[in-house]
Amino acid sequence: MNPTKQKILQGEQLLKENQKYEEQVMSASSFEALKLALGFLFQERILNLQSRLVKLKEQWAVEFEKESAEANSRMPAVLANAKKYIGREPKAVSDKIEAIVVGYTENASADQEKFNDDFYSLIEHVRFFNTKAK
Repeated sequence: MNPTKQKILQGEQLLKENQKYEEQVMSASSFEALKLALGFLFQERILNLQSRLVKLKEQWAVEFEKESAEANSRMPAVLANAKKYIGREPKAVSDKIEAIVVGYTENASADQEKFNDDFYSLIEHVRFFNTKAK
């Protein structure tokens, strides 16, 4: 089944359930009936969020591996290129580049997520200098 069609069907099902819960809440004649209806509503929302989080975590794992492979293979070239901009104006951006370069050379065993973040930060800072220079 087409993923978009599947999402539409899931959304329609969730809409029907929420409408049912709304009707139960609005017609509740006692506190216990109201608690029960609200409990069902929140259980459904919690399950929906948990499902979305599982999918996002799986997607993130794939993206993380891709980013890690790129960072690990391209970092030496990006470092060499970034070092050219240390000491240039604007000083704030130059200082950020220097901090990443120094941090990388002093602590090359940092965790992979920080390594990826540093890699992409260096790329953005170098792009800033390249667009500023043009």
